[in-house]
Amino acid sequence: MKQKLVAQDEKKKDREKMTNSSGTTITATFDLQSVLQLPSGSASLLYYKRKLILHNCTVYEDSKRAFCFVWLETDGRRGSSEIGTILYCYLSGLPATVKEVILYSDSCTGQNRNQCITAVLLHAVQVLHIDVIELKFLVPGHTQMECDSMHSAIEHAQRYQKTYVPNDWLNVMKSARRRHPYQTEQLSFGDFYNLRALAKDLLSNRKTNSSGKSVNWMEIRCIRVSKASPGVVFYKTDFSEPEYSRIEQGPCPSTVLQPLYETQLPFSKLKKQDLLSLCSSCVIPSLYHDF
Repeated sequence: MKQKLVAQDEKKKDREKMTNSSGTTITATFDLQSVLQLPSGSASLLYYKRKLILHNCTVYEDSKRAFCFVWLETDGRRGSSEIGTILYCYLSGLPATVKEVILYSDSCTGQNRNQCITAVLLHAVQVLHIDVIELKFLVPGHTQMECDSMHSAIEHAQRYQKTYVPNDWLNVMKSARRRHPYQTEQLSFGDFYNLRALAKDLLSNRKTNSSGKSVNWMEIRCIRVSKASPGVVFYKTDFSEPEYSRIEQGPCPSTVLQPLYETQLPFSKLKKQDLLSLCSSCVIPSLYHDF
């Protein structure tokens, strides 16, 4: 409970900071929605058949702007490289007036709290117009965030609709909120970056901080990177800590983001058989058979 209250105080301070900085600071939450399925509808056969999976990573700003980044299972998985790529796409699209970004996420190690995400943030402050990026991990069990409301709104909007192709889901997302509709973007396999390779280049030191103490990434609660301190990862293991610890990386080499995938990803033969059977039984209308 104490950690939860400290996290709430952190959010309050961030909002005050955004208010006092003349719009140069953005605070946002992000999370990956539960898997969406294609096709979806009320036909009973759909319950027993394997379906295509659609992923949706949502970003919600304190300014009420909200974004949906969507991709099929054949274009990418749900790993740290995919999530980090989406964060980089989001940061790249921010106005040039934004100089500081504060992000909140859950503490999922495989997707958020890891070295791939740290590397892409370290890269972003060096090549983008943003000066400072902070990523704060909420305490497990207390991870309800503003972006979670997007997930429920999307599921509610789709409740009585049928979806056969990704564009159907995108239309559902756009209609989920009438005022300030969610902004949507569909990614393909060629859009994702290999952040493991980036981490290998940028994070030569991952185990020891500047005080000589070992770094336990599972305990990190906040990460901060800055254009003014290239090659340095600042971190806290508790929100109440007065000062950041430092992980020194040395001079930052010039890096180029490498593609994660060269081709689309395969899916199982059994899933293909099920999808073809849904086509032959006309549960999937003929208009969508080519897809």
